[in-house]
Amino acid sequence: MEQDDRDFSPDAWEERIEAAYRRRQQALPALPWLPRVMNLKRLRRQVRCARAGVIEPENPHITTEAWADTLEQGIELNLQEIRQERQQAAEAVRREAEQQQAVLEYNRCWMDVYRRLRQLPEAADPNSEVAAQITAMKKELRKLRGRPRRRRRR
Repeated sequence: MEQDDRDFSPDAWEERIEAAYRRRQQALPALPWLPRVMNLKRLRRQVRCARAGVIEPENPHITTEAWADTLEQGIELNLQEIRQERQQAAEAVRREAEQQQAVLEYNRCWMDVYRRLRQLPEAADPNSEVAAQITAMKKELRKLRGRPRRRRRR
């Protein structure tokens, strides 16, 4: 199984922050870089502590403010990605529900046609086209219900 480039070891944490910071400085489009299973509450707490001056970044090349800004941007990108995934999942559920509704509507119409055909006067004549249609529909219903009719042995 391929390893995701966003799954990095804790040792590479500061390197990833610096890479995201340099990308931001170069005005390149922002890409999600935080791990997908990151605890965002804990990370926000670290950002607040850094802005308050309680903690300092381990990397001397980045100021505390830039470090906090980069982490906030990573958090925001993760949240956008999560929202997008949820929206796609909700859209897939909606499409599936619409498809199921269309199938139910088709089945209702099919049963209405079957019931109306059985009420026609031609249905009593076994040689008529309507009777043949009713027989075929009845076989289909039995097959769908899981009760196929057994043939008699002669």
